[in-house]
Amino acid sequence: MDPRRLLLLLLCLALVAPLAGCGSGKAQEDASDDDSGDDDDSAEEETRATPVKVDPVSLGEISETIAASSTVESERRADIHVEVSGTIESVRAEEGDKVGAGAVLAVLKNPALVGELERAEASFVRADTDYQSIKGLYERGFVSRNEYDASAHTVDTARVTLEQARASHRSSQISSPIAGIVSMRGVRFGEAVTPPLLAFQVVDLSSLRVEVALPERDLARLAVGQEARVRSEILEEAEDVSGRIERISPVVDPASGTVKVTVGLDPGQVTLRPGMFVAVEIVVDTHRDAKLIPKRAVVYDEGEPHAFVVVESTVKRRKLELGFSDRDRVEVLGGLKEGDLVVSVGQGLLRDDSEVRVVE
Repeated sequence: MDPRRLLLLLLCLALVAPLAGCGSGKAQEDASDDDSGDDDDSAEEETRATPVKVDPVSLGEISETIAASSTVESERRADIHVEVSGTIESVRAEEGDKVGAGAVLAVLKNPALVGELERAEASFVRADTDYQSIKGLYERGFVSRNEYDASAHTVDTARVTLEQARASHRSSQISSPIAGIVSMRGVRFGEAVTPPLLAFQVVDLSSLRVEVALPERDLARLAVGQEARVRSEILEEAEDVSGRIERISPVVDPASGTVKVTVGLDPGQVTLRPGMFVAVEIVVDTHRDAKLIPKRAVVYDEGEPHAFVVVESTVKRRKLELGFSDRDRVEVLGGLKEGDLVVSVGQGLLRDDSEVRVVE
């Protein structure tokens, strides 16, 4: 073949190959564009549907309560003071120890008290011996009535002095008047103390109470024995402690317009302690088999309560009539039926007939 023809043929082949490749790439690009169009449509539909969380309307029990707050106290608490001067010779109880009534918590050393007791005992023994002798002589007529009466008076005085000395000596032993737990120790070994130093506090944790001041307008709804629920403001995960109204003051404080109500706590509870600040809810009425929804599902429009109910893939706004409420739930008297799914999260951007997508 002519070399010029061969060169021309090779040049034509070199020019045709890139053009064929370009055509193929364009076809692939067009196909790719078609696929992405389908994805965009589905993504757009997904974007239009607002993601929400729902809760069903359920039946349950809910109560109307009167709320208050106060501090836990012990019904039985003993503040034990030093009654005589001395030096702490021994400490027999520490904070947190359980003690019985009459248990010795600490002992004071006071030599003067020991000496007074010994002198009083000796004086009484001598006076009693003299009295017995004079009594025998008086009965036989050898001494006068005045001598007999004087001896009897002397022995009575010695007996009183001895009892006082014994009481003072017993005061050197600091004892608990009640059974309970030592909540405070105010003395230490070797310390010189004088009255009226507060040495110990003992509390009975089985008899805790909460005193609350309630408005006088609630007085007609209160009664001894009513149930109460008490919870710590700090221990958020702790369960409520049950209690009951034990006492209602018969008078209204004219300065504050409130009534003092004493709530006794369940003696078996171990959550609350004296000094804790607590919230108290006194139950005044209870509805059973009430229709309940979460409080967060309620939205307000111009002061009127509403909720969004999921119907297939859209929501319908329903006006509500509400009843009792507690910390997390509210009673629905009208506007919903049992089993309805109400939007509890994500309702802020919803309107009637908005498309929604329920998520867990």
